[in-house]
Amino acid sequence: MTNQQGIYFVGVDAGGTGCRALIQNQQAEIIASGQGGPANAWQDFDLALESIQAAILQACEQATIRNMSSLVVGMGVAGANISSVKHALKAWAHPWLQVHVSSDLDIACLAEHGEQDGGIIVLGTGSCAYARVSSQVYSWGGHGFPIGDKASGAWLGLKALEMSLLSVDGLAQETLLLAFLFDFFNCSDELGLIQALQGATQRDFAALAPLVFKAAKQDDQVALSLIAEAVTYIENMVTSMSCVDVGRIVISGGLADAYRPYFSQGLSAVLLPAEQAAEYGALLLAQQGFESIS
Repeated sequence: MTNQQGIYFVGVDAGGTGCRALIQNQQAEIIASGQGGPANAWQDFDLALESIQAAILQACEQATIRNMSSLVVGMGVAGANISSVKHALKAWAHPWLQVHVSSDLDIACLAEHGEQDGGIIVLGTGSCAYARVSSQVYSWGGHGFPIGDKASGAWLGLKALEMSLLSVDGLAQETLLLAFLFDFFNCSDELGLIQALQGATQRDFAALAPLVFKAAKQDDQVALSLIAEAVTYIENMVTSMSCVDVGRIVISGGLADAYRPYFSQGLSAVLLPAEQAAEYGALLLAQQGFESIS
């Protein structure tokens, strides 16, 4: 059995909106947690590294751990599914004993299914479906905003803006979203919206997603049509996942609960609520990686 004396395992979920870290001691007890900023390594590699370090440092301070070389870190990083990004992360001159890198989707799947077959659909700042079946990995979507990530928070925010501006020009149906956006950005016309969105990031667009669900609750037809389009996309992903016998499928991410009331009874039965935070999958990644090379 591997000697783990003096070792702490760290699990990091580094996503597009924020970064979370957990520290586990040798008794498998969670002793500290930390948070950092946005960590999509494909969009901003340096910012991702800063956010990861900040989350781990905060957790270490909470646990009064000063020896960085006692840490075995597992991290699931947004963008790490791209080979060049994953290679750069592995080449990072970090201060810890070991670092084991995977994508944020992989650790989310590990958190829910462990080493068993299963899939996950993540609906947050971005969106993607991911599965492990008989040691093979499959993914659907996750091509990045704005060219992909349909049904994500960023996609909803962008579509809300697009439809609102079309309504201003009389080219689309009137929508409550326009007034909600004016209020959100504290402006009174479309030029104010355009100015407010100069240099907007994926995260900025995702912050507008709650406005779509707010409008939908007031029977706004534009908002309801956007949600319906997103739900159809989710249904299509589930259909594709079933073709590879995924088995159990979990839905997670910041928008999972917001979408659920709009699911059909059949879709709700298939998509199970998440039970474990992705950081726990990152802890498992750290433990597996440590055992494999020790």
